[in-house]
Amino acid sequence: MVEFMLSLVIVMFLIFGIFETMTMMYSYNVIANAAKEGVRYAVVSGSNSATPAGPTAGNSSDCSTNVAPVQNYVSNYAGLTFHNMSGLTVNVCYLDGNNVAPSRVQVTVQYAYSPYFNVPLTPTIYSAAEGRIVN
Repeated sequence: MVEFMLSLVIVMFLIFGIFETMTMMYSYNVIANAAKEGVRYAVVSGSNSATPAGPTAGNSSDCSTNVAPVQNYVSNYAGLTFHNMSGLTVNVCYLDGNNVAPSRVQVTVQYAYSPYFNVPLTPTIYSAAEGRIVN
């Protein structure tokens, strides 16, 4: 019985560790896809769009002008999963300073992973994507 209990404890730790690793990998995939979708949204919402996102003029990197639509899109996309997205931080930067083609846009997403089980590790997941405005 003692050997069975020791074996059971080890097997349970192993199973919970595998489950936690799988959910963290799933979280990374969700965050990476959200960053890619944010870039896609920013690319198609350039200056020729009916509802443009990003700065309309400028020639240096702009990370604050009219970036809320892209941030909201990324947050909503990531919120479709089974995760608590309160720890999500989205940064959008128009690297060439405007939303006119062929300017570049970069979306970086940071997520403070919250584990399902009470473990001392709380890693932060980072992801980034970049694209060019084509409209």
